[in-house]
Amino acid sequence: MIDAPMVSKNRIRAPVHLRFDDGVVYIVPSDSKRFRMAARRAVGALRERAELDQMIRRFEQEYLPRLYAWCNEHRSQIASCYLWVPTHHGLTVLVVGASGKYDFELGRIISDFALQLEEQKWPSNILQIVAREPEDLLTYFDPGASLQVYGQTAAAPRQS
Repeated sequence: MIDAPMVSKNRIRAPVHLRFDDGVVYIVPSDSKRFRMAARRAVGALRERAELDQMIRRFEQEYLPRLYAWCNEHRSQIASCYLWVPTHHGLTVLVVGASGKYDFELGRIISDFALQLEEQKWPSNILQIVAREPEDLLTYFDPGASLQVYGQTAAAPRQS
């Protein structure tokens, strides 16, 4: 005897039917629960999008200018600054020191600035990196996948 696979009787539910009368939406009472669930999902998606758009505006209008101004304020110690892939700790900022070696004073300044940003609800993991040549950046990150916030625009280093 050969067993035939069981066929379940899945019922396909009809969509919630909306009726419009002079711009007013009417929902059949039996569909009201399903309507509310669908509306909640739709409005939630719109709210998330609006919140994302608002955060992007804040990022452009608050964070990036603040980071640039800080770099400019310390221009004697900073050659360039990059914003790279964020982590669960916050935004990743890579600061290239101007001295060509690790600058302990700049390290203290970076720590103070990171604390200020944290207090302003902009958690940032700021790292000082040493790069004497543009190609040295590849040791730390992919410049092509970053935002250069401060410094001279240089040709992208060639990957070997």
